[in-house]
Amino acid sequence: MFTPWEFEVTDVIDRTGNNVLVLIFDPAPQASSNHERVRPSEFADFHHCQMSFGWDWARALVPTGIFDHVELKGTMAARVRDCHFRTAQKHVFLEVELGALEAHDTALTVKLAPLGHHGKTVELTRTVALCPGPDNRCKIDFEVDDARFWYPNGYGEQPLYELTLTVPGDELVRQVGFRDLRMARNPGSPEGAYDLTFELNGQPIFARGLNWVPADMIVSRLDAALYEREVRLAKEAGFNLFRIWGGGLIEKQAFYDACDRHGMLVWQEFMHACSMYRSDAVYLAAKRHEGEAAVRKLRNHVSTALFCGGNEVQYYGESPDNPLYRQYAELVAALAPGVPYHLSSPDLSRPGERHHGPWCFLEHSFWNDHFRQLASELGCNGFAEAESIDRFIPPGDPCPAGQHWKYHFTFDHGQRPITPVLENFRPDPEDRRQLSQASMFTQADLLGYVMEHYRRNYPAASGCFIWQYNESWPTNSFGIIDFYTMPKMAYYRLARANRNAVLFLEDASWRIADGKLRGTLFLCNDSALPRDARIAATGIDLYGRVLFAETFAGDRPGGVTELGGIAAELPDELPGGVLLVLLRITVGDKTLFVNERIYGVPDFSRALHLEPAEPACRWRSVPLPDGETLISATVENTGKIAALNLRLSADEVDFRQIYWQDNYFCLAPGECRTITARLTAGAPRPATLTLYGWNHPETRHPAQEVQS
Repeated sequence: MFTPWEFEVTDVIDRTGNNVLVLIFDPAPQASSNHERVRPSEFADFHHCQMSFGWDWARALVPTGIFDHVELKGTMAARVRDCHFRTAQKHVFLEVELGALEAHDTALTVKLAPLGHHGKTVELTRTVALCPGPDNRCKIDFEVDDARFWYPNGYGEQPLYELTLTVPGDELVRQVGFRDLRMARNPGSPEGAYDLTFELNGQPIFARGLNWVPADMIVSRLDAALYEREVRLAKEAGFNLFRIWGGGLIEKQAFYDACDRHGMLVWQEFMHACSMYRSDAVYLAAKRHEGEAAVRKLRNHVSTALFCGGNEVQYYGESPDNPLYRQYAELVAALAPGVPYHLSSPDLSRPGERHHGPWCFLEHSFWNDHFRQLASELGCNGFAEAESIDRFIPPGDPCPAGQHWKYHFTFDHGQRPITPVLENFRPDPEDRRQLSQASMFTQADLLGYVMEHYRRNYPAASGCFIWQYNESWPTNSFGIIDFYTMPKMAYYRLARANRNAVLFLEDASWRIADGKLRGTLFLCNDSALPRDARIAATGIDLYGRVLFAETFAGDRPGGVTELGGIAAELPDELPGGVLLVLLRITVGDKTLFVNERIYGVPDFSRALHLEPAEPACRWRSVPLPDGETLISATVENTGKIAALNLRLSADEVDFRQIYWQDNYFCLAPGECRTITARLTAGAPRPATLTLYGWNHPETRHPAQEVQS
């Protein structure tokens, strides 16, 4: 299903009437989803999406039929078959592949035009002598004096260019960009280890990564709108890399176009996962065809950063000497020179590579000792939002033991127990919102902590990829956005961990059993802080009483700075059993970073059953020049008790049309915060916003005047 096919129909097409294209497909193959360790698994025998045979978070649904678009293409004597566009600084190296029906000279026109930004258009023409057949090649080098460089999200802009190649009767159009990519060595990495720091245009980056799985098990429904929604959500949350997991798909072109636009690097795996694979000539030939198509599809995308042979294949007995992976390495070197290739993720044949995972809640103390040079897969399960759960689990089914909850991967077993997590909060077992909030907060606390932990270990650790980003069908599993593309609490917690400057409190636990908070504060910042920046960590109880306060001066260089320790003795009885630690980085009246860490003292058993808070909300909408609408909502805590995990929503608008810049935030008594969101072009403006919190029931707030 990953290989495009072309058929010559010149001699069979009826030019005077209608033509019907008929494709006949064999039934979808049937194979066990069991992972073998001494032989290839049954599913590994088929050139299909491997997870479609069933996985530990996906039901079996093997696709058959047409995966992508169908196109009828007519040309004259010459055809532009493909091209390879690569750059070094402002210099372009272009190789064009042409086909010809007969020997002749043709004019090849090259046009390179800025897409949506100012700059010069370069246009040139070359005469090419063509021989009959598909194997004509033309190499053209040229300079673009005012070229603008593409950077990953958070490190710069994403200027793109449209490349148009034209011969009489045919043209080929590609979206391209200028970037210099290399992999740099991680400090302290062992001899022979992969270089694991992505460096773009001389700028080393910390890879804030996500593991991408197919956005729908019914793959024919994947379209540009869904790709745009999910890729933009990742961009808005500060991520800059997708690892396209080897058990999924070579995605449709619209996905990679969206990654180019939004600054998302692509780590693309070939379609192998959790099995050993055949190495006979027939299988290798099929995979060569498939692999070549994948490399050609991705190589011109400025977002393409790395190819990889597959996911966790060595866990299941695969040998690094299998010629399959050498074949992929040769294809990448020949067709996409300069793009790095890894044998597997992880590649246990290389020094310094360590196992993926874990994928469940574990105390902070465990993660404090967790180290990977590049943590390419780790995660934690968490429920979907209550309104999403209501869409796929009927009312009355008991959580988590009910059949529908189990069928939708509500894990509750030795490796991923959910019952102890829920019992920690003592939610009402009939209240789905409380159940969802308890589970989502657990996932959010862990994933945010882990991302900040890995940023604190930069540059020895060069990235952290969360398992997983999205979902292929409705579950209460690993995604930080659910199948419907509704962000979970962890999405917003990770967005804060991805900010340019982060204040990280390293501690032992999210619960304080002995009445003492001990930890170390770290500043993790991509670039230097201004001289007048102020860094503050303040511990308060629910009524705003200050229990400890630490402040630090700004004027800090980029990188990681250990600011100092915290050793706070807490009162014998904290109201509600909750400690709130406010973490802030400000410059004057501008906030660079804000986060709140909620601690259960000694647990969270009262956190969902607190005295009500009194937040007020006023908001307005402002039309923007690009056709979108800005929503600006100011929430003020007018009461005497802190408001925990406040969430804004616009229930009158399809949530897929709105992008909240923050959510699930806490307000101390008297504190005020402005939260913004963008409505996509054409989306109706809501009349009210809904505000909910752990200790605030849903309230609706009408808009103020619309500003133009």
